[in-house]
Amino acid sequence: GYTGFLYRMSSVVDQEETYNPQHAVDQHAVDQWYGKAEKYWKALSPTVDSMLGGHSRLSSIDASCSRQFLQQFIEGKHAMVGTGVALDCGAGIGRVSKHVLLPLFDTVDLVEMNSSFLQKSKSSLPLCRYVLGTVSC
Repeated sequence: GYTGFLYRMSSVVDQEETYNPQHAVDQHAVDQWYGKAEKYWKALSPTVDSMLGGHSRLSSIDASCSRQFLQQFIEGKHAMVGTGVALDCGAGIGRVSKHVLLPLFDTVDLVEMNSSFLQKSKSSLPLCRYVLGTVSC
């Protein structure tokens, strides 16, 4: 579900430089990056097709593969993650929360900077409660 976001994020990082948490943070660059992201996502409609960059036909296979990936950390002898709470950062319209996280976790918290996407998530996640502008499932 986050391939597009990770791809865009990697294009901002200098390919020659390895990440070092000791380096000073250029707050202007960080603000500029988030500003560009906000502008990009505000220009899109709150649809599955927009969330997947025009590839809505891949939504079910993406969700299925994402669930399978997460299950290896939740079930079996290599389990290392509980199923109490999950956090969906950049939740968009709630597609990943609904089809990937809610089938595996008791509660899912959504974080999204685009209010129209959160509004759409309310209609696709009708059994969830809404607290302080956030969606909690």
